Amino acid sequence: MTAQINVVKWLLGLAGAVAGGIAGFFIFYGLCTLGRYALVVPGAVLGLAAGALLKGRMPLFGVLCALLALLLGFFCHWWMRIPSDGEEPGFFYLLTHANHISAVFLVMIALGALCAFWFGQGGYRK
Repeated sequence: MTAQINVVKWLLGLAGAVAGGIAGFFIFYGLCTLGRYALVVPGAVLGLAAGALLKGRMPLFGVLCALLALLLGFFCHWWMRIPSDGEEPGFFYLLTHANHISAVFLVMIALGALCAFWFGQGGYRK
């Protein structure tokens, strides 16, 4: 019986993470159109939505949310990049050359992943 409950928890949490990731991307995009480049937002919204649907506290699920938030943060950064020479490299190229990204952007992505870990494990509940 507890195995079924855990599967339901994981599925609800994943549904929240997907919905939160999509919402976080569109909030980030909307902020970018206003001149704000808030790379923390997609990961934080992903974690908040996942943690809201997750019943109970699961630290392992927080780790999954953090990894998903890292990927989402890099994707958002890649999506909003303006090509400098007309040819935009792909997303995988950005991931393999992350050392060329400004430290400010990397810190924002990392803070988003940290928020996703904290909120995604159900850490904001007592």
